[in-house]
Amino acid sequence: MVKFISDNPNVQENLTFELGKTYCSHIFGKPEVASWSDAGNSEIAKHPCYLDFKLNTYIGTTIYVDNKPYGTINFTSEPKRNEPFSEREKYFVKLMAQFVANEISSQKAREEKEKLIEQLKETNEQLEEFTFIASHDLKTPIRGIHHYAQFLQEDFKSELPDEAKVMIEGIKKLSSRMDNLVNEVLSYSKAQKADLELKTFNLGDAIKTVKNDIEGQPDIAIEISVSKMPNLKADISGIREALFNFVTNSYKYNDSDHKTINFKFDQESKKLLISDNGIGIAKADRSKVFSFFKRVHGKNEYGGGTGAGLAIVKKILERHNISIEIDSDLGKGTTFILDLNEVLIP
Repeated sequence: MVKFISDNPNVQENLTFELGKTYCSHIFGKPEVASWSDAGNSEIAKHPCYLDFKLNTYIGTTIYVDNKPYGTINFTSEPKRNEPFSEREKYFVKLMAQFVANEISSQKAREEKEKLIEQLKETNEQLEEFTFIASHDLKTPIRGIHHYAQFLQEDFKSELPDEAKVMIEGIKKLSSRMDNLVNEVLSYSKAQKADLELKTFNLGDAIKTVKNDIEGQPDIAIEISVSKMPNLKADISGIREALFNFVTNSYKYNDSDHKTINFKFDQESKKLLISDNGIGIAKADRSKVFSFFKRVHGKNEYGGGTGAGLAIVKKILERHNISIEIDSDLGKGTTFILDLNEVLIP
């Protein structure tokens, strides 16, 4: 295939020639530069390219992409040259070949990257759809198992032996735990795929809403303090869910008699600092707390749970381009540091 700039009416773009009928056959696959300044009076005078097009001058070399011959770059013309091509001119053609090779390699890499991104996107969408459907389909039988166990426990309480009562109680606990797992999968799936409804709101108002929700739950007792907060443009329901998880997490992993959590906005760094007086997180465990369904503690310690809470939080924040860091030591509480620069209203 010929790609060119030429005023020769006999050579048109996108023409196809056999390699053997072009001067490129002398150089393709070879590292050196080939050149002729007067083809009619040289060893290629009977070459089809000269006989058909009377191209007297030629200089060209091979383009290598991924260490394999890809094509050639060459310059040709009908007029003869008065002198042979210089080493400097040959070096220039070599540089041009390297430049073209780099551009082709970059283009191929971009195309391959775009292809992989598209494949990954399609795979993720299929996985999310499967997760959502499978989770919904699981909820009905899980709840059915729980209800049947409860019916047995209530309707046949006097007839059941003690061992059966213990087993039924175990079925109820396991089915409840499974139901919670399914709910967490659905929440995580929602955090990944739900459309973000971006609205302007004050972060302090969102925290106060969460505070009111927490205070309405008699089994959670934690003091929540809030400093002056900025205005954000974000998905308010997602941000509230993340804040709620931070508070419940701080309450859950806290051995103090008086549990506290403080929300403070640092004006200089534009970061939100969420600090509690809980049990803290060991340095080795900091990355684990954001992993889906991974608990740092035993499944029955600190109230049990699925270990998905902070994984959901991180996914919500990632979708807002909010980065999160942890500053913590065991026994000294934890501070989560959120960079709000991407969602701040100036």
